Amino acid sequence: MTNIIDPDGNNVNCIVRSAKGGLLYLDKEHWNMLEDIHTYLVVIYPGNTPRLFKDRLELLNEELSENVLFRIPNTKQTSEIDGVFNALKSESHLILVTSEKMKESLFSKLKQENQSQKEEDSAVGGDDFKF
Repeated sequence: MTNIIDPDGNNVNCIVRSAKGGLLYLDKEHWNMLEDIHTYLVVIYPGNTPRLFKDRLELLNEELSENVLFRIPNTKQTSEIDGVFNALKSESHLILVTSEKMKESLFSKLKQENQSQKEEDSAVGGDDFKF
């Protein structure tokens, strides 16, 4: 969405993404676009609840997700997975959890099996946004 005027009179653009299934997928291009102070992200959460994020940090401070996930194509080559640790490919996606049910589904078993490993908190975030 383009040519939106925010409450301060600034012309802003909005990226609109659905996270109704409990996960928010952002590609590298969308992540880079959020670096611009005049680009916001509107995420439609489960239950058709919209959330507005004005910058990357706000997105990463979302309380529901304790981890950040990346999706890469499975080429069935170990070198591809090794490469993720060195540099992300442009077709990779940052995946953020947007529902408590999805969080439990994804991470409850990991926490039980990996009690000794420290996890970093990262995820999605926003305001009390209403259309």
